[in-house]
Amino acid sequence: MEWSQIVWGSALLVLGVFAPGFALTLAAFPKIEQIPWAERIGISFIFGFVPSLILYFTAKNLSIKITTGSSALVMLAVIGAGVGVWMIRKKS
Repeated sequence: MEWSQIVWGSALLVLGVFAPGFALTLAAFPKIEQIPWAERIGISFIFGFVPSLILYFTAKNLSIKITTGSSALVMLAVIGAGVGVWMIRKKS
């Protein structure tokens, strides 16, 4: 395995877990100064597993197959929902 493949795969893994989690932390804590950045990043990695739980739930209960497309769709939906809720809460 080449060095560039390792870096590329690691970056995609971190972004695939971090991005949805960060969007959800923005929704949960809309003011940036509410929690320190270190805590926000830590919580982001924990919340980042929400898309995996949604995929597991839909696969077991609704018989929807887990594919690359369904994974990407759920990740985009979670990111969109998190940012959407953050924008609504930020205005009020």
